[in-house]
Amino acid sequence: MEWLSDFSRKWLAPHFLTSLPEQSWQELLAEDCLMLETSLSQALLATEKEKQAHRLFTASYHTLLQVSNTLFEKYYALSAGSLTLLSSPTSERLLFSCQQLDSLLSLLVSRFPSLTSAQLPLSYFAWHLASQQLQEKSKAIAFLLPESLSEHPLLTLALYPAYSLPTQPVSLPDQPVSLSHLSYLTRYFEYLYAWAQALPASVQSADFEQALLCRLILLNFNHLPVLDYYTHALGQLTEPTPALQAERLCLHLKTIRQQAELPGMAYEPHQPSLKSWLSEWLCEEITFCEQKARLVVASQTSDFKIQTSLSVSQLAYFFRLTTDSGIITNSNLRELLSFAARHLSTRHTGNVSAESLRIKFYDTESGTKASLKDLLQKMLDTLKKENPDTRLKR
Repeated sequence: MEWLSDFSRKWLAPHFLTSLPEQSWQELLAEDCLMLETSLSQALLATEKEKQAHRLFTASYHTLLQVSNTLFEKYYALSAGSLTLLSSPTSERLLFSCQQLDSLLSLLVSRFPSLTSAQLPLSYFAWHLASQQLQEKSKAIAFLLPESLSEHPLLTLALYPAYSLPTQPVSLPDQPVSLSHLSYLTRYFEYLYAWAQALPASVQSADFEQALLCRLILLNFNHLPVLDYYTHALGQLTEPTPALQAERLCLHLKTIRQQAELPGMAYEPHQPSLKSWLSEWLCEEITFCEQKARLVVASQTSDFKIQTSLSVSQLAYFFRLTTDSGIITNSNLRELLSFAARHLSTRHTGNVSAESLRIKFYDTESGTKASLKDLLQKMLDTLKKENPDTRLKR
């Protein structure tokens, strides 16, 4: 690895870039990078053990990354980060050096994918260039949309990643940008751009919002503010009753669950997907609304009961007589007796057991029959007194 250390000391020497000949400095820098590429590739291919090769690759990557980042910091100080407006010959050489080193890093990653970790950080130059490219793509997406939708709040959230990358080298240690994250963002904005191109010019705000949400689910843009936006928006759409609110939320849940997701896509790889986030929230809200609806029904249901002077046995036999004689025609006796238990009370029992009624319905004692016969005779005597019709006499 001495050749790598020599390369690092040489390129970071204070006057190395300025000491190169004016006519051939680009060729000399390119030759240096080619030599390093050849040496490093040979060393990696000659390493038989995979773990050793992986350690060599990672150490070499980070050494080259450090050289590139140090040069870019110097360049940034001279040119304020502009990749087009070069303020001096030195800044031009610094930028060219960063480009050469970034090309070398990209070549190593593509040549040795088995040794590459997706979490390897980008060079300052790479993520600075990526930030500018993503911002241009973001503006192009907004330009494709009708002016009334270009500032839609959900679109602002969707385009946030283009402006979330660090714009100054000093930000990188706190907010590292990995190879996998840049790969996701590149695909993400390509899909968004294609979607914006295909969107009808006459699309209305509500349809646009729903279509954009479906696209974000497809791309698994699991950014927490998107969930916050969606839950807040649904919170503003209230129905007259909890039952109707639950029905509306069920429709939203059906729509969310029917959306496809692209495999391997995730803005936040260690967080749940946007689809699972939204589905879980909707399920919780639906459960809450259903419970609330049941409480409303319960509060509206009176606990009024018809009080009787009958015993449980007499009440059960009374229902048997009325069903046997065809006065009550319900065919489901279990439902009938459950209803009677809920809405009738006996002489000694405020809450009648439906099971007790059922048992005594089929098993009636002779004393119960006799006592109920007397009660029915009382009713008949009362009827005779109020309507002394000879036809009632026997």
